[in-house]
Amino acid sequence: MFTRTRPLIRIGHSLLLVALALFWWMQKSESGMHAVYAPISLYARLQHGWILCVALLSMSLAIVSYSLAYKRLFPKSKGVPPLACMSVAIALAAIFRAHTYFPWDGPPTVVGTVHMFFSVCGFLLFGYAALIISAERQSRILKVLTALFWAASAFTCADAAMTLLVHQKPQYLGLEERLIMLVALIWFFVLFPTSGQPGDSSSAE
Repeated sequence: MFTRTRPLIRIGHSLLLVALALFWWMQKSESGMHAVYAPISLYARLQHGWILCVALLSMSLAIVSYSLAYKRLFPKSKGVPPLACMSVAIALAAIFRAHTYFPWDGPPTVVGTVHMFFSVCGFLLFGYAALIISAERQSRILKVLTALFWAASAFTCADAAMTLLVHQKPQYLGLEERLIMLVALIWFFVLFPTSGQPGDSSSAE
């Protein structure tokens, strides 16, 4: 069964690596944007914003591939539906582009609000799926990464809220967002190692 899912897993890994390469290319192309300060959503309407759209769509397709692979391996898993919904949320966040300013720096727009909604949905759906799957697989590493994802997300929300309450602007939102995404990407590579079945003590732990 695992052998039949290997092509899907390899496709997922390849698409994630493509997305990472595109994020790096986008940052290099938009040197005026500081990665520590600016979340990736703010790049959407810049000259090279199309790179962000392609990167997010690539990530969405990767998660579709992972969802299909995991469904084949564990048909009764309750973690597959939120993963599939996450892929849809990411694709919609790519299509509905954010504006080049933070919500507190300008008037809200319909498109920007839709983008923010689906972006938040994507993060929440991943967190929910990660909790379920890490519990199902009883993988210590997956549990640690899941806890780290939720802790980092909570810290970022609290940091942004406290900063805004004192009438200042978050200075590290871009860095924090990228670290949260990195944890999520590592989680997928741990779930689907290059050798061994997901959940095996030799590969997932």
